[in-house]
Amino acid sequence: MKELKQESLLAFLYNDGMKKLLIIAVIILGVVGCATVSKLQPKQEELSAMQQKVPDVTLDRLVEGYKLYKTKCSGCHGLHSPREYTAAQWDKNLEEMFPKAKIGDDASKSLIRDYLHAKSK
Repeated sequence: MKELKQESLLAFLYNDGMKKLLIIAVIILGVVGCATVSKLQPKQEELSAMQQKVPDVTLDRLVEGYKLYKTKCSGCHGLHSPREYTAAQWDKNLEEMFPKAKIGDDASKSLIRDYLHAKSK
């Protein structure tokens, strides 16, 4: 009987320890994920460089494009940094991905495209 209690106690401590470890891992991944995604958000200090790629684009328009990109594209896969591709490569990718993400309206497509082009390599 005493042996059973010790085994139960060890199992409880092990399971409780694993729960704590899992909670810590989830918190760390959440913080790292948020930090990574926030690096993708357009910032005022980047605006002039982004306007060289997409003339006359506004920060508000880029932020809207970023928000759409983040919500529509992260449902199926991790977000790619816009700097991973050139504007031409993004156009090819978007042609394939818009239907998969069920993005059909031209306004949303344009916002996402402007954001990705402005921050592309």
